[in-house]
Amino acid sequence: MIKRLLPVLIFVLSPMAAFAEGSCDHDTANRCADGQVWDAGSGSCVNQTTS
Repeated sequence: MIKRLLPVLIFVLSPMAAFAEGSCDHDTANRCADGQVWDAGSGSCVNQTTS
């Protein structure tokens, strides 16, 4: 029984490891210099404007 169950569990649970990784887009915001923010549209850091 265990010999059958183990491969099935590995097959079913392996995609979950990929989803746990997440996206690294939001990590980039932490790498902008002071006074700059991440602009998703341009895909780069831009100077922060005040309103």
